[in-house]
Amino acid sequence: MFKFFKKTFVGLAKTRHNVSNIFAGFAGKKYLSHDDLDNLEEILIQADLGWEVVDKILISLSDKHQIEMSWEDRFIETMQLALKDTISIIPLNKIIILIGINGTGKTTTAAKLAGEFSCKGEDVMLVAADTYRAAAVEQIREWSERLNINLVSNTGSKDPAAIAFDGVNSGLSKSMDRIIVDTAGRLHNSPNLMKELEKINRVVRKLTDDVSVLKWYSTSYRIWQIYTH
Repeated sequence: MFKFFKKTFVGLAKTRHNVSNIFAGFAGKKYLSHDDLDNLEEILIQADLGWEVVDKILISLSDKHQIEMSWEDRFIETMQLALKDTISIIPLNKIIILIGINGTGKTTTAAKLAGEFSCKGEDVMLVAADTYRAAAVEQIREWSERLNINLVSNTGSKDPAAIAFDGVNSGLSKSMDRIIVDTAGRLHNSPNLMKELEKINRVVRKLTDDVSVLKWYSTSYRIWQIYTH
């Protein structure tokens, strides 16, 4: 677990360094030239902001008609609007299944959602259905203990659908307000692994239709796509 957090903070240090150097690199300029924008684009991508946010920033900064604002002010304003666009109040059902490709933060997001619902007074249960990543169960158990949230796991099973079924069934029997199912990362071009995700969704829906499936479809622009069917 220590290695996991150490790796995370080391990765974030690079992002912080890149972002903090943006203003220093273009200080004193009212607007940015084409070459400046090319350099800025490279810095922002290296800072892992994501193509969608970077495009919005570059379009805003290339509009020279906005000379009444400094490029720094336009940068900050565009960033604020971009972040605001990613944050919305979305209806989520009782059962929340997290899916997506490897390394996009599903387990951490499961913990964040659990913590958010718990702070609102809801009874929350986490289900560790990632049977492929060795540290996955350990990671989500650490989060559950820190947040004082119920956890269902089965290190003796390699069947994620069975674990998801048992976890959701347990949560429903205990009248939990939210049951959050963490799954292993999947690549869309792996038919067998995708079938396992379909199986998880299918067996959970045998228990209830009160299900939201959150699909993480961008590795850097951290957006969830929500399916309720």
